[in-house]
Amino acid sequence: MRISLGPIKTVILVILSLVALPLRAQTQPPTAFMTIQVQVPSNTPAGDTIWVFGGQFFNIFSPRVPMSRVPATSNTWQATISAPAGTIFRYYFARNSDYSKLESYAPFWPQGYSIGPGLYQQQSPLRELLVTNGTTIRETVAAWADTPPLQGSTGTIAGAITDKAGNPLTGLWISAGPHQTFSDADGNYQMQGVPAGPCTITVRSENGEYGAVNLSVNIAANGTTTQNITVTAQPMSSVTFNVTVPATTPAGAVPHLFGDTYRLGMVEIAAQSPDTTRYADMAPVAGQQWSYTAQLGNGTCVNYLYTLGDNIFNFENQQSVIVTRALCVNGPTTVNDTVAAWRSPTQVAVTLTATSPTGAEDTLYVAADTGFGSTSVKMWPTGPGTATYTLYVNRNTTLKYRYFRNTDLETGVEIIGKDSDPPPYRSVTVGSSDLTINDTIHAWRNQMLEPALTSATSGITGTVAPRAEPFQTGIFIVDYWRASWMPLVAPTMSRIKSINARWAMIAVPWIPTIVDPPQFEFAFDDFPPQDLIVNIRAAKAAGLHVALRLEVFPTPFSPTQGNASLDALFQQIHSFSLYSPISQSRKAWRCSSWKACPGTTATSGTLMGPPELTSTPNGRLLSRQFAPVDIPVS
Repeated sequence: MRISLGPIKTVILVILSLVALPLRAQTQPPTAFMTIQVQVPSNTPAGDTIWVFGGQFFNIFSPRVPMSRVPATSNTWQATISAPAGTIFRYYFARNSDYSKLESYAPFWPQGYSIGPGLYQQQSPLRELLVTNGTTIRETVAAWADTPPLQGSTGTIAGAITDKAGNPLTGLWISAGPHQTFSDADGNYQMQGVPAGPCTITVRSENGEYGAVNLSVNIAANGTTTQNITVTAQPMSSVTFNVTVPATTPAGAVPHLFGDTYRLGMVEIAAQSPDTTRYADMAPVAGQQWSYTAQLGNGTCVNYLYTLGDNIFNFENQQSVIVTRALCVNGPTTVNDTVAAWRSPTQVAVTLTATSPTGAEDTLYVAADTGFGSTSVKMWPTGPGTATYTLYVNRNTTLKYRYFRNTDLETGVEIIGKDSDPPPYRSVTVGSSDLTINDTIHAWRNQMLEPALTSATSGITGTVAPRAEPFQTGIFIVDYWRASWMPLVAPTMSRIKSINARWAMIAVPWIPTIVDPPQFEFAFDDFPPQDLIVNIRAAKAAGLHVALRLEVFPTPFSPTQGNASLDALFQQIHSFSLYSPISQSRKAWRCSSWKACPGTTATSGTLMGPPELTSTPNGRLLSRQFAPVDIPVS
């Protein structure tokens, strides 16, 4: 992808290395050119320049390109980008090419007391748009991180997402300014704090089930702008990625495929490095050939890369530049790629071999401090309690690294000397030649002293005796989540069903944005909505009912809230709890005697109990325990 600005020198970000073969081979998308215009706040410091920071899914290698002021304006800037047509371009704005002067999420005006800018400003803003040739995208910045937001700088965008027949669509991804959300059970969406002024809304589905679209709107300051959106369903096609890797690929190494759809390893966690446990592990075919197949929607265009590590190190590269590829799906597609090199001419191989004190019970990971962050990658097992991994590192530098077990960077880190947080790195000086290091791990954080169990039980002796309605039996699924646990979801649900439990309760985190009337947004950091769908599917496949337990952090409730505010809260809970991107049908709530349950009726879709309030002696509402309805699968 390139971003250019008139006569300014072109900045090369990635190299497209595509091989087109017959038999409905991959279709390389043509290069598209788009103009991005942005209106910045009137208190932007005079003399500053505005920049576009590319935030592609390999964010570390994103371009930073200056914009030019639009003639006859004081606060509108523009630049032209070029990128593969049909792909999603992710970006944000900054001043003077300075990461400390990024655009910021503004507080929410005037709907009440905001929790504060800290919640959102812990994350980098990230915008999305569908790359479409010859179009002009108009955007607005509400505030900068180092300047105070202006009154009337934001508004609310809301609407419904439907298909061509008018059916509401659940689980579609909507981006407006630096905000993202997904459509709820009724196809509705809402985002507060969106910059007031020109705005481009981008709507897409995670794997191309519906065609992506851009829409231009103008966000009203201090008000709600309604924008209903219709999208078109797309048939799904099988896409097979075949790749030939270099003969110098280390023994035991497994190439990974990473692309900007859920089925290729990406989730919407803008402020975090991609989780390598989500990357697609390719399967060996013969010799140096590997393969992976995914289902993607026709018309979907994706960016992707091959790597032995992540998007920071051990990726396919050409002369020290990360190699990314792009394709558009138009029916069953076969991709045939060749990786020329995993390391650049300036790098040497550092091979690490680690021995764990816990033997074969753990999977070993290593994380290297690259200067761009630290992401753990799975090592290649070589025997009980031993594993190896080769890092490609620049010559004549210092490599810092540390070991983890079972992907857990918090509770599974090795202890070096005395346990500390953050944990220390190991360090080694790298010269001009390849290097081999043998490490012995002496202890893990939270390591049990007794030997590992050879078998485990649920702790429940016998089975749970079935009981008649309204009594319900269920299991609360642990609310501590790791992407690497996905293979355990289906067996866990089957085990719950095998002991005669009828319900699985799944915890889902929310982040508050407004106190009164309360407004929440789904927290994507630990448990993205795509993983929620997988859990729901697995539970239903096992024959279980599903309840969602919404966990709000931090607690935002005010002692002055009245019934109207609580009714608004309940409406949000009601909508979210019926969230089911995998179903067109649902059962209603049974709200017991609580009056703040508008428009609902009792049905056979029994709940685990009525809503319940918990408060402190001074009347401050701390939490609400409730039991959402069962979510059926159509």
